[in-house]
Amino acid sequence: MCGIFGKIDDCAIEAAVISPLVQASLHRGNLGFGYFSASLAGNDMQGAIYRFARPYTDSLLTIDAHQHIVLGHVRAATSGARDKRGVHPFESADLLLAHNGILLNHADFPAWQGAAGVDSETILNGIQAHLDEAPGQQTAGAITRTISQLEGQQACWLWHKRERALYLWRVMSPLFFGRTDTSLTFASTRTNDCPHPLPEGIVYRFIPFTMAWQQVATFPFTSPYLS
Repeated sequence: MCGIFGKIDDCAIEAAVISPLVQASLHRGNLGFGYFSASLAGNDMQGAIYRFARPYTDSLLTIDAHQHIVLGHVRAATSGARDKRGVHPFESADLLLAHNGILLNHADFPAWQGAAGVDSETILNGIQAHLDEAPGQQTAGAITRTISQLEGQQACWLWHKRERALYLWRVMSPLFFGRTDTSLTFASTRTNDCPHPLPEGIVYRFIPFTMAWQQVATFPFTSPYLS
């Protein structure tokens, strides 16, 4: 069990806003902590990734006055490396991803395995592989194709670096969100800022520059625990 969280705001985000989101998820795992942060100022938005293979403390948050995007993860380490290699978010050519849940059949996809041996890498590498196989394919299609091949629990955030877009979805694992006209907040644990359960079986996309929130795909799913 892990926890994901994030906030995107057209106003600069302070560490004091992110800390309660992290603290609310620490009961879900606190063996590692990682996050991505970026600014909406200018056209770069490459941002920075921070990974720590140790329990969270507020001193690990390095958020300056110009950050508008903070997407993170607290880890319970159910598989793979216990050092920094296994700390989310994971990165591919186009994508960043953090995952809460446990996959049951990731070993069936050796080409999607990652260097850290973490099941979550299979999701990231599967989506990237589908994008590479069909250049120009919609990201939502690559996500749903990957989800349809994997069994188990998923609550994920995915940041597409070139699109500058956030994707959210879940299967069985919890994920809550809240929106205003100028912000999006989400977390694995319900808080005052993210009170609404994200519906299962739907992929959502959020565009920070326009604050546009859109359902972009649906996918069927069944629980492998029910038979």
